[in-house]
Amino acid sequence: MSASRKPNIILIMADQLTPFMTGVYGNREVQTPNLDCLFREGVRFDAAYTPVPLCTPARAALMTGKYASRLGCWDNASPFSSEEPTIAHYCTLSGYETVLSGKMHFIGPDQLHGFERRLTTDFYPSSFNWLPERDPETSQVIGG
Repeated sequence: MSASRKPNIILIMADQLTPFMTGVYGNREVQTPNLDCLFREGVRFDAAYTPVPLCTPARAALMTGKYASRLGCWDNASPFSSEEPTIAHYCTLSGYETVLSGKMHFIGPDQLHGFERRLTTDFYPSSFNWLPERDPETSQVIGG
């Protein structure tokens, strides 16, 4: 492959996708032709593990290569710092067109984290006003 011809990279992160419910893993009833094609022509990871069992911290860890605990992403409502370089930053700087589609739960004002553009908005607003407030003395939820 020449230096001017870069391979296409597609990263699909699917929450709660059970492998045995896809054709590539032998299911004859559920039809998944597009996933089957991607598996045949791409790479299939049969032993992939997540560093965190929650979607947002796991995505932050994947995007940065760092543990979620080092990023301060403890749960799905944790902000993901704009200061952290991500794989999208590196791909963009290497001349790739980087596009994000679907939910990432980027909490805070940076809704791109290195991607050039986004095809859909996220499910969470960029402000923090959707988070419930807690009484500092009792830890009881106020409103929200």
